[in-house]
Amino acid sequence: MRRCYLKALFLVSISVLLFSFAIQKQMARSYAADLNHGTEAGEYAHKVDSDGDGVPDDLDVCPDTPQGVKVGDLGCPPDTDGDGVDDYLDQCPDTPMTAKVDAKGCPVEVDMGPSTHFVCCQEVHDDGKLSGFDVDRDGVPDFKDECLGTPKGAKVDEKGCWVLGEIYFDTGKWDIKASDYPILDEVGAVLKTNPNLKMEIQGHTDNRVSAADSQILSKKRAHSVIEYLVNQGIARDRLSSVGLGSSEPLAPNTAPEGQAKNRRVNLMPTR
Repeated sequence: MRRCYLKALFLVSISVLLFSFAIQKQMARSYAADLNHGTEAGEYAHKVDSDGDGVPDDLDVCPDTPQGVKVGDLGCPPDTDGDGVDDYLDQCPDTPMTAKVDAKGCPVEVDMGPSTHFVCCQEVHDDGKLSGFDVDRDGVPDFKDECLGTPKGAKVDEKGCWVLGEIYFDTGKWDIKASDYPILDEVGAVLKTNPNLKMEIQGHTDNRVSAADSQILSKKRAHSVIEYLVNQGIARDRLSSVGLGSSEPLAPNTAPEGQAKNRRVNLMPTR
């Protein structure tokens, strides 16, 4: 008798479990149908969505998202650059993840290390950091600037680097052409604006003469630029020169066009 009772109890338990499983399965199907078809008859359609972003409050990790802001599966706005400021608030959307940003998502500091004395017109903190979004004030944001510390007044490219034009010479000559005066006038103006800035002038030649003669000619070309800048009012001790001969060509010396590019002077700012 006891054995029959236990058997009956076992069968009843199995039946209850199977019935419960069937009910849960049907509920899951109904829930999925509500999600897929947006019906208002299911339980999901009646869940509260306080911020109206399409994600119910019990699933919404960011329940206070403003109306109209695009959100992800968890109800949060995207932060594409990973700087902690949501895209809809971020005014600098390409900031590197390592940059410290303000509430607008824009960098507020840049670490230039301990040797920051070259940067003009900015406050240098004891830890080597400079305040400001564009510390060298060249118009290129610090997080995009590949040449932090550009001298004040210098024209820069999209990378924030000073664009210094090259001075070219005729074959065997070292006199400066009138067409190159504006380039040197601009350099002189920057040197006057930045009294601690110095400049190295590097002379070059093509390969039409011997190595010894190239050395002498390149030195003369560099010296002619120094004399021009001195006449502009730049102290001679702020200018240095080096003659590199034909050792550093910009272009192959196999054609006249390449040789013309190699008869030049480069201007290199120094500290």
